[in-house]
Amino acid sequence: YIADLEYIYKGYLQISGKDNGSDERREKLMRIFLEKYPAVEKGTEQADFFIEMLCKAAYLCNIGTMLTGTMEDSDMYRQHTVFGADIVRLNYSKHCKRFVSICSDMCQCHHERYDGNGFPHGISGPRNSVYTQMCGLIEVFDDLFSKYNRHNHVEFDYIINQLKQDKGFVSEEVFSLLEVAKPDILEYYTLNFADHKPE
Repeated sequence: YIADLEYIYKGYLQISGKDNGSDERREKLMRIFLEKYPAVEKGTEQADFFIEMLCKAAYLCNIGTMLTGTMEDSDMYRQHTVFGADIVRLNYSKHCKRFVSICSDMCQCHHERYDGNGFPHGISGPRNSVYTQMCGLIEVFDDLFSKYNRHNHVEFDYIINQLKQDKGFVSEEVFSLLEVAKPDILEYYTLNFADHKPE
């Protein structure tokens, strides 16, 4: 079922002439976060299959843009969260019920905020799962950090300081993952953007 969803979403991106680089980075950064999470919160080690489901859910969190487009200032765009959850819930068997629950939640709630000022439902605090908070933080971080030609400590720390100003975005626990995972994130971006660096 996951493969089917990926096929549909990648087909949409290709037909629309859109790059799936941000989706792939979100999946990879989610994996890095999950590997580092036990260092932040003891007793949170997860089975490999559960990590895989969370990473695929992060990759697919914007699948609802197939119905809305990507104009971030439009009311229609804000509905991509709900539409994404609906798409994920279509035509699945009982064997993938757990993935559907995880992925539909991530689609619907990755733009929620810890202070309750997000969308589409304005939920706050731990009512939004820690994994969905990770996805939201990753998306915002990547949007800022991927624009740099160089990906080093200076740019990373600048982005961290920018995000720290937004106190109500995610929990402190989730935010701390950026700092804990800094070496792995820098290594990933350095390799991923090797062809983009100026000589």
